[in-house]
Amino acid sequence: LNPDIIQFSREQSLLAKIGINKDKPIISLPGRITRWKGQDLLIDAIKKINDQSFYCLIVGSWAGHEDYYQELINKIKDFNLENKVY
Repeated sequence: LNPDIIQFSREQSLLAKIGINKDKPIISLPGRITRWKGQDLLIDAIKKINDQSFYCLIVGSWAGHEDYYQELINKIKDFNLENKVY
C-alpha cells in the first residue's frame, strides 16, 4: 500500500478508533482472516519479539471463519498481547 495516497485524516481516524497512537511503527497483515493466511504464525512471532516499540494490526473479514477468528483472539489474550496486536 502506498502511504502517499492515504489521507492523513483517514489514517488518524482509524488509529483513534482502534485506540493506538502513531508513536511506534505499525506491522500490518491485511487480508481475509483464514488459517492459510498465517495470522496465527504472526501472533506466535510477535510473542517472541522482546522489543515493545511497535503495534501489529491484523485487518480483514472473518466472515465464514468465526471459529478461527476466536482462536486468534484467545491466542492474543493468552500471550498477553492485547496492547500490541489489534
